[in-house]
Amino acid sequence: MIEAEDLKKYLALLGDLTVNKKQYSTSYRIMVNGRYMWFKEKGKRLFEDTKSAIIMGTLNPMKTKHYLASNIDELDRLKDTNDMMVSMNKLFRDNRYFQLCVIRLKNMPKINESHGREIGNMLMAEYIKKLRTTFVSESGDIFRVSGIEFAITITDPRKMDVLQNGIRSNKTFLNLVMQYGSISVELEVFAGIAIGGSDAHDEHQLYQASVQALKIAENPQFSAHGCYYKDIVS
Repeated sequence: MIEAEDLKKYLALLGDLTVNKKQYSTSYRIMVNGRYMWFKEKGKRLFEDTKSAIIMGTLNPMKTKHYLASNIDELDRLKDTNDMMVSMNKLFRDNRYFQLCVIRLKNMPKINESHGREIGNMLMAEYIKKLRTTFVSESGDIFRVSGIEFAITITDPRKMDVLQNGIRSNKTFLNLVMQYGSISVELEVFAGIAIGGSDAHDEHQLYQASVQALKIAENPQFSAHGCYYKDIVS
């Protein structure tokens, strides 16, 4: 089943086709095994039969990982955005209390530029290990949203407390300093956190809430590197 809003746009696109504009190209989400996946469709409308609307086209899944492989297992084995949505959907269906923490490695592009992508990838891998040890429990996980953006589903209340207390007591709590030979680098990290059930009632809304909180955290005038969505809407 095509996602409702995508379906409206799709039908509108097909309705605009004419004899002079037969071909089209579009992308949309389809529900597959409980999760939305992106597909790209290309085709054309056949106008030979004036009594019916006949569409001929091809449909292919879209690649959702828009970053290069690092050849480091800790990074390359991370699940993607689609997996994140499926995982959160299950947590909602199971009525689990959980938080979604979206983090951005703000200065990673500068680190890659100054020290090389190899150092950058090693630093990210170490950081993911730290996140997994500190915040991930049995039913939680870490997902890679983009090259420098990750998301964590936190299901253990004790780990939620660690995150909240750390962010509120230490502005750079989420940062990581590493030494590689003579090279010392500090990873600057910002986070947006939203709570499932109270901040949003489905996985898409919860992700958007976390992203909104992340934008506030990245504002230089904000007092911490982490922001809770509940604090900006209350």
